[in-house]
Amino acid sequence: TISGALFQSKSHVKMQVENVRGQYDEDTEDEDEDEVYGDPENDPDFVKVYELEGQEMDEDEEEGAMEDGEAGPARKHSPEPEEDEEAQENIVDMSSAQLEGHTDSVYAVAIHPTDTDIIATASGDDTAGIWSRSKRSRLFTLAGHTDTVVDLSFSHSGTYLATAGMDGAVKIWNPTNGSLVISLEGPGEDITFVRWHSRGDVVLAGSSDGTAWIWSVPSGACVAVLAGHGASVVCGGFTPGDGGRHVVTASADETARLWSPKEASCLVELK
Repeated sequence: TISGALFQSKSHVKMQVENVRGQYDEDTEDEDEDEVYGDPENDPDFVKVYELEGQEMDEDEEEGAMEDGEAGPARKHSPEPEEDEEAQENIVDMSSAQLEGHTDSVYAVAIHPTDTDIIATASGDDTAGIWSRSKRSRLFTLAGHTDTVVDLSFSHSGTYLATAGMDGAVKIWNPTNGSLVISLEGPGEDITFVRWHSRGDVVLAGSSDGTAWIWSVPSGACVAVLAGHGASVVCGGFTPGDGGRHVVTASADETARLWSPKEASCLVELK
């Protein structure tokens, strides 16, 4: 029909016009049946639009057809809210448990390495949570960050939980009681990720200021600052094949680097 297709290509509209010519009088002076949008004498690309009986154009279609005398591209109409709600009702939840309690988006999740019933979450509500999967309830709320918690990670033994905040802090928690062990500071901007050494209580964190930091826990002593990237360090970790003697980082500066934490120096730059 003409209604609903007014905003498609000119060739498609002209094809529709040809299809209905046999059904209507071609008298162009009858304005009640045929309407011309544009200047047929001066505009070689003008389109003659026929309004079929019983298929009136709504106001939006009339305005679109009359704009600049042309038929524009097809408009995509957003589904009504009722349709969105109906689509959501048709989604089948296949999860075994649902953990609710955060008041903003959840950005990261981690499972305890030795007790898989324990789950940790990081949220935009400035908190982290420690949950029991079997009980489907939150055991502890880890409050202390002043901005979004973007990442978290359990240490290799599960003794500690590290959280990374957009407030520039890395916080170390005791997951058995939810208490704060120590707050690690140093980076000048957001913390982007946290990762633990596979054998020791040493934690690595990347920052938006282009640096990566390594601390010893629980003392909080800074082991190394890896500086050299020209933009945010978005991910990284200790190398697994050599016992974690090296660190790999990747950055928004379109490079990856291999580091020696002992020397705090870059060994290889990949770009």
